[in-house]
Amino acid sequence: MKITRLGCGILFVIMGGVLLTGCGGGTPDPMPEAEKTKDPVVFIEEQETEPPASDKGTGKDALDGSDLQGNVVELADDGVIVTRIKRWENADGMFGQSTEDKISIHFTGDTVFQIFEYNASAAQGEFQEADSGKVLLDSNIFLWGEMDGDSFVSNRVVIWRQV
Repeated sequence: MKITRLGCGILFVIMGGVLLTGCGGGTPDPMPEAEKTKDPVVFIEEQETEPPASDKGTGKDALDGSDLQGNVVELADDGVIVTRIKRWENADGMFGQSTEDKISIHFTGDTVFQIFEYNASAAQGEFQEADSGKVLLDSNIFLWGEMDGDSFVSNRVVIWRQV
């Protein structure tokens, strides 16, 4: 087989092209060099936070989710003692009945106090800011927090008042 000048020229052009562009065995980097030097983009997923109590609604359902409900039977320096209320809904719309179970409730410096004034004729209520001094004997309170041994440490107290 005789190689001609034209064949050598074509072979030379093909080999030169292969050498300049590579063999094609790897995949090209899709990110340009200029983009590699920039700071990477980080996506942060926003966490849903629970809205403040005043934004949760105006009906009785505004107090759903409380960990404990009780009637105040004794005042203490750092909290109260309550009789637990077992809750349920009946045809008259009543919430429940007090039990003989007494639970010691402790307030912390971070405990949030609110009053929920409920207007039964309008079937809606309104939250108001309060402090621990508004928790009185015979108050019906809704509590959020957790049990710590024999007592309940509350981080939120809502005092129920029907007007």
